[in-house]
Amino acid sequence: MAYSTFAPYTWLISNAVWFSYLCVYIPMKQSSPWNTFVGAIVGSLPPLIGTMAQTGGLMTLETALLAGYIFSWQFPHFYGILYENKDDYKRAGFKMLSNEDPQGQRASQHVAACTVVNSLLPLGMLGMISPVFLAPFYYYQAQYIQAVREFKEQGASVQSAKRLKKKAYMPFIVLLAGFMLSTAHSRHKKRKEIQNP
Repeated sequence: MAYSTFAPYTWLISNAVWFSYLCVYIPMKQSSPWNTFVGAIVGSLPPLIGTMAQTGGLMTLETALLAGYIFSWQFPHFYGILYENKDDYKRAGFKMLSNEDPQGQRASQHVAACTVVNSLLPLGMLGMISPVFLAPFYYYQAQYIQAVREFKEQGASVQSAKRLKKKAYMPFIVLLAGFMLSTAHSRHKKRKEIQNP
């Protein structure tokens, strides 16, 4: 690939993500329960890599919406893992929210706020993602929202945490698949229009 078509800072962003994950997020687990918030920021950065590689810039509307969705999704995803295994995290000496909040009251508030965000953001993606994918997304999102309710009502029990983790996956998978397939279809259509004006 010619240098002129390669965004030279893509590798810098990629390595910054890895560095932040390995050298900031992971060590922070031993010092502060804020590690989950930092981890969610780091985990939401990969869309910036693709944007930089494709456009040479750092941010577009699509990037912001996708990164925002991924950021808000990580809390229910990780809290499901955390509260399912909270005793193991505690024995390992990690400073996690579950140590201070064993019944998940604060965790439930975080998850509820994130659920509002990750339920609304896909509506902003209309035009970037085919509406065909929104119906299955909201079908699985409804199941995930029920798991959020159970997590709160059951005081972050192991079973409710496991269900939260499991139910968070499908809306995420459907949305990302829809985003990628819709983008690929749109680019294919544009290429055909250029080739056959």
